[in-house]
Amino acid sequence: ILLDIIMPGMDGFEVCRRLKQNEKLKHIPVVFLTALKTSAANRIKALEAGGDGLLPKPVNQQELIAQLRAMKKIKEAASREKQQKEILEAMVTERTRALEAEIKLRINTEQELRKSEKELRKSEERYRIVSNLTSDYIFQTRIKPDGTSEKTWVAGSFEQITGYTFEEYLKRGGWQKLLHPADREKDRRAFEKLRKNQKTSIEVRLVHKTGKIIWVRSSGFPVWDEENNRLISVVGAVKDITIEKLHYQMQEVLFGVTKKILTATDLSGLYASVQQELNKVMDATNFMVVAWNEATRTFSAKYGKDEKELVTHYAAEGTLSQQVIQQQKPLFLKKKDILSMEKKGTISLIGTLPEIWMGVPLFRKEKVYGVMIAQHYDNPQAYDWQTLQIFEAVANELSMYLGRKETEEENASLSLAIQQSLVGTLITSREGIIQFVNPALCRITGLSKEEMLGKDSRILLPKARPANFIEDVSRHIENGQSWKGEVFHKDKIRNPRWVNTIISPVFDEKKQVVQIVALLEDISEKKRNELFQEIQFNIAHGMVTSATLHDLFLIVKR
Repeated sequence: ILLDIIMPGMDGFEVCRRLKQNEKLKHIPVVFLTALKTSAANRIKALEAGGDGLLPKPVNQQELIAQLRAMKKIKEAASREKQQKEILEAMVTERTRALEAEIKLRINTEQELRKSEKELRKSEERYRIVSNLTSDYIFQTRIKPDGTSEKTWVAGSFEQITGYTFEEYLKRGGWQKLLHPADREKDRRAFEKLRKNQKTSIEVRLVHKTGKIIWVRSSGFPVWDEENNRLISVVGAVKDITIEKLHYQMQEVLFGVTKKILTATDLSGLYASVQQELNKVMDATNFMVVAWNEATRTFSAKYGKDEKELVTHYAAEGTLSQQVIQQQKPLFLKKKDILSMEKKGTISLIGTLPEIWMGVPLFRKEKVYGVMIAQHYDNPQAYDWQTLQIFEAVANELSMYLGRKETEEENASLSLAIQQSLVGTLITSREGIIQFVNPALCRITGLSKEEMLGKDSRILLPKARPANFIEDVSRHIENGQSWKGEVFHKDKIRNPRWVNTIISPVFDEKKQVVQIVALLEDISEKKRNELFQEIQFNIAHGMVTSATLHDLFLIVKR
C-alpha cells in the first residue's frame, strides 16, 4: 500500500495504525509518501504507526523501485506463512481437542496409559501424512510419576522445523537440547504452570540441525489424573513463527537505525551504530562499509571491524565487492561458492577465506555508492535468507539516507534537516543540560535559543503535569526505553498548547546513556478541531432534543 501522510479527515499515520490492527490487512506492507521534510523524526513516526518505509514527494524512481522490491519480498513471505498457518490452526485445534478428550477418558492407570498410547500410535502415521502438508507439528509428552518427561510421539512437520527425525531428536536428548540456552528459564516456568494444570503458550528459540536459529510458539495443554491429582501428559502444538519474528526484528532494527541517523555526528559513527543494531539479530562482528571509486576502480573502507584482518583500500578487480557492484544486487555466498568462483577465474582470493559472506550494494541518489559487507570465519550457518533480508533492508535505509546528502559532511546536513523540521527537537546531556534546540522548539515554547541553551531542561516542564510525570520519564530512560505521550502546557506568553512528545535515550558503545533526545510536535490545532467538532455536535444534538430555548441556551453555555 502506498499511503499519503496528509489526507482530509484522517492522516496517513492513523490509517496505517488501523490497517495494522486489522487481522486480514496487517500483513500488507505500507510505504508512506509525503511532501513534508523526510526527517528522521517523521521516519520514526512512520515506523511507530506500523509503516514499512517512507519516501519523499516527488518520488525518486530508483528509491520507489528499491522500496517496492523489499516490500514485495516481505509480503510474499508473510502470505505464504499466513496461508500455511491458517490450514494448520483448524487441524491443530481439532486434533488437540480430540486428544485431550480421548486421553482424559482412557488414562486412569499406567496400564490404561500404555493401552491409550498404543492406540494413538496406530493413528499417528495416518495423521502424519495429512499434517506433513503444514509447517507446524503437534506432540504428546508423557509425564512419569517421578516428574521426568518423555515425548511419546509427534505429528506434522517436525523434521521440517527442527531438521531432525524423531529418532535423531530422541538420541540428541530431546527438547531441552534443541532449546536456545537463553530461553530455558522461560520454558521451565511454563512447565511449572502445566504442573498446576494450567495451559501455556510461549515463544522461544530452537537451534535447527544446521545450526540456524528458528523462532517457535509452543502451546501446551495439561492432561490431568484426577484420582492421583497429578500431571500425566501434555499435548500441544509447536508453530514456526520465524517469519513473524523476522518482520518484527526488521522493524526494530530499522527503528533503531533511524534513531541513530537522527543523532549521528558523522558517517563513521553512524556506521558503528548500524553495526550495533545489526548485532541484535545477527553476528555482525566482521562488518564493513566500503566506498566505490569508479574513476580509480578501487574500494576504500569507510568503516570496518574484522577479527582477522581489515583491508582498508583495495583494487576492485577480482573481488567479491566488484561482483556486487556489477550485479547491483545482494550476494550471498558460502565457502564452497567462493572457491567455485575462484576456480572459474571470476574472482581472486584476497585475505582470509570466510565460511560465509554477504554483500549488499549501497546507493547514493541513483548511483552505486559502495557495498555493505558481513562475513563469518567459523560458522557456515551464521547467516541465512532471513538475516540477508534484514541486512538488505538496513542497506536500503542507509542508501536512502546517503541519497539525500549532497556531501559526506553528514553532521552539517543532518543539522540543517533538524533546523528545518516542523517537529521541535531538543538534545540534552545525560544530566539534563540543554545542548541543542531547533527553531520549531523555539516556536512551540515561546523561548529563544539563548534562553534555553546551557539551562536545565526542567525549565520546559509543563506546570500542569501529572504528579508522577518526572518519575515516569526517568524510569523509561533508565530502562533504555522511549517515553511517549501527549502533554498540555502553556508557552512563554501563556498560549495553551498540546504537544505530542517522544523522549528517548542515546547510548554510547558501552551502552551507557550519554544524551537524551526529545521530539515535540505541536498538535494544538488538531486538538482544537476535535473540541470544535464536539461542540458542534452537542449544539446540533441540543437543537433536536431541547424542549425550550432556555434548555438550548444552557447547552450552548456549557
